Amino acid sequence: MVSSILPATNYTAYLIEALQKRFNQKIETFVYTSLEKENKKTDLKNVELVWSKNLAYPFQIYKQVL
Repeated sequence: MVSSILPATNYTAYLIEALQKRFNQKIETFVYTSLEKENKKTDLKNVELVWSKNLAYPFQIYKQVL
């Protein structure tokens, strides 16, 4: 998943949490999110801080996905 997971009431954060709980043994989810350190304070697994909030963010995400 590539998304912001803040604030804590973010729909994507709920979706990722549900996927990780329901399919924990079958799939592995990775979350690529912005460089805000608060993103690491969630209970989600495999959170990678990838992009900065500027015009380079698509390239930063692309590099990480490769």
